[in-house]
Amino acid sequence: MSENSKLKVNYLSIFIEFLSVFIGVLLAFSVSEWQNDQEKNEKAQYAINSVYFEIKNNLAVIKSLHKNNLAFIETIDNPEQVSSVQTFIPGIQLLETSWRIAQSKELANHVDYEILSKLYEAYALLSVYKNSGDKLTASSLDIMSLATVMQKQVDTNEFKKNYADYFKMMTSIEKDLIEKFSYLELHLKN
Repeated sequence: MSENSKLKVNYLSIFIEFLSVFIGVLLAFSVSEWQNDQEKNEKAQYAINSVYFEIKNNLAVIKSLHKNNLAFIETIDNPEQVSSVQTFIPGIQLLETSWRIAQSKELANHVDYEILSKLYEAYALLSVYKNSGDKLTASSLDIMSLATVMQKQVDTNEFKKNYADYFKMMTSIEKDLIEKFSYLELHLKN
């Protein structure tokens, strides 16, 4: 045998082997990417479901609070009317944990833009509501503490009158939250 015959290389078989390895690697990457997408979709769906149940629970609580708080405002507007409702209850116990977790789960890629926008609106309003409730509670406790230190009685009717606009603002926010949460509950249900 001559040296030329030993050096003959079958370029077609090398090309076919290279092509088959290349296609195999691409398929492996594609399958891996598909699995990652499926995992992300499952996590996002779980997060969406958690947000749905959080909204559903918040909606039930805020409806109950709103009913109480409207009755409380009636006692301010009509002091002669006797009512069993004696206190305004701000909804500082409303939850936003699932929403915060969902934001870290690439939710934007898995939720319709309009729904995502409504979620941001509702939870931003909820944050304002809870902060306002915290301020109202702190202010109320400050007044009671001051009255205790001064050994005086807090005039609840005067307190109600002084904070009436604040209470009305809070019930207005509650009304908006009920609308926003109702919309989201309906559209996230599936």
